[in-house]
Amino acid sequence: MVVSSVSIFQGNGVPNAKVLLDGKHVATTAAKDKHEGLLVPEPTREGWYTLKNIKTGSYVLDVEAKDYFFNITHIKVSPNTPVLPEIYAARWLL
Repeated sequence: MVVSSVSIFQGNGVPNAKVLLDGKHVATTAAKDKHEGLLVPEPTREGWYTLKNIKTGSYVLDVEAKDYFFNITHIKVSPNTPVLPEIYAARWLL
């Protein structure tokens, strides 16, 4: 299992964003904090996602979300990388 998040500036999570690996939809970011104000595991917070059953290898990671635009990211997944870098929106509509 690998975890990460999709955010805009200042760590605000992007809810309901589609996470794609090599063009295949593999996850959707959490819609909102399920336990607001409590110490909870990060994958339950807004903008966080979990990739399950991902094999070791190199992938092209892309994110799609309404009114947000993201740069494509090349990632490597291995047993030593249970957390991927946070993905930030390159630009968004106001």
